[in-house]
Amino acid sequence: MRLSLSLDAQSTSHCIYQVRSIRSLKEWECHFSRLPRTHMTQAHAYGEAKAATGSLHAQRYLIEYNGAPVAMVQALVLRAAGIALGARINRGPLFFDETPSLALREGVMQAIRRYWRIGRHGALLIAPALDDTSENRALLHRLGYRLRKEQGWCSALVDLSPPEEEIQKRFAPVWRNRLRAAQKSGLEIRHCNDVQGLEWMLDRHEQNQRTKRFNGASRALLKALYMAKPGDFRILQAMAGSRAVGGLVLYRFGDRAEYYVGWFGDDGRKLNCGNFLYWHAICEAKRLGHRWFDVGGYYSSDKFGHFKQNLRGTEYRLAGEWLSL
Repeated sequence: MRLSLSLDAQSTSHCIYQVRSIRSLKEWECHFSRLPRTHMTQAHAYGEAKAATGSLHAQRYLIEYNGAPVAMVQALVLRAAGIALGARINRGPLFFDETPSLALREGVMQAIRRYWRIGRHGALLIAPALDDTSENRALLHRLGYRLRKEQGWCSALVDLSPPEEEIQKRFAPVWRNRLRAAQKSGLEIRHCNDVQGLEWMLDRHEQNQRTKRFNGASRALLKALYMAKPGDFRILQAMAGSRAVGGLVLYRFGDRAEYYVGWFGDDGRKLNCGNFLYWHAICEAKRLGHRWFDVGGYYSSDKFGHFKQNLRGTEYRLAGEWLSL
């Protein structure tokens, strides 16, 4: 399916944008591997997992500019009686240019808005993968998007290209000191990517949500994500002797790996197992050939947010959540 449009008179040239459906995993992965900036929620397996756990259907598109690919996007579409009622795009579209021009951003976001319209493909709720700048917010307002949620996704990227010792030197001193204390305590790392390890992690994750009263990824979604592509779902445990005192899930996609969920028990926190697990997750991501480690999102005002900020990665913030009718 294609939708073509010409940019309006404010654009610098009369260019054609096309929105084309991507039908095969092979084509999606081929394009996804070329992206300079990716997000977990745009990974193919994530779309499959969301579709497996609810009424949403994952649909994927390539956006072309005069016949050349410029962006791609995965949308979760809600249908009833074969009719598209609306869609959700989370941290997309993804651009092939690391620093897309204003004109390119405008063309792509205009193409997306025209594609998802009531009467055509339904309303669209979008948390765009655009940096939170006044220019991007003004662009979205100008195109007719309506701001629904002010605060967008915030996280940070740790560069994995230097040697491990150089990566560690960039951490805040207090973070490094706690890591050294954890290493001296005798903690050991264990990788457990089998179904038994998955169930152990899911039990701890649900316990964590109940204890701390927060809503995170559901058990069904995590299990579906594992089943969609087990090799990209890595479970790490911090072992104190024969006991697991903490664990986390590292999820792989494109050139990045991201902390997704974790559990640090009372005994583990006393041993700084959070620092221990995060460091081993970073080392594992580097060993597997990834370029970046995403710390997994945070609010800078909370304790876990400060913990992640002390890794001193490159912080990024996205431009909120928007509605298009």
